[in-house]
Amino acid sequence: MFKKPLILFDGECNICNWAVNFVLGKDREGIFIFSPRQSVPGRRVLAKRDLENTDVETIYVVEDDTIYSQSTAVLFILRRLPLPWRLLFVFIVVPRRIRDFLYNLIAKNRYAWFGKTTSCRVSSPRVKDRFLS
Repeated sequence: MFKKPLILFDGECNICNWAVNFVLGKDREGIFIFSPRQSVPGRRVLAKRDLENTDVETIYVVEDDTIYSQSTAVLFILRRLPLPWRLLFVFIVVPRRIRDFLYNLIAKNRYAWFGKTTSCRVSSPRVKDRFLS
């Protein structure tokens, strides 16, 4: 178990890395911790929850025994950020099928639209304690 919600992201995806930087910049209270899915700790978390063979196009947020994925994970993150970002949680009323359709459209095209890095994100010393090691 983690004391804080864990965000599992694709460490090779430019938009995912941008999103992590965005959350780090807005999450001044240090609510979230992070791990690339491809890292050893990330793979362990996924394996423990029988998610190791799941599609890398999915973001996960793990909080206690609950796992949020895709658009629900994004909305969960936004709900925990300060105003005005938490107001976007209102989109939870949109049926998940529609939200996840839009999420999947971006996820499937993310490398073509935003590019891909050759390695997982390296955290700076300032935020190193926010990443599983």
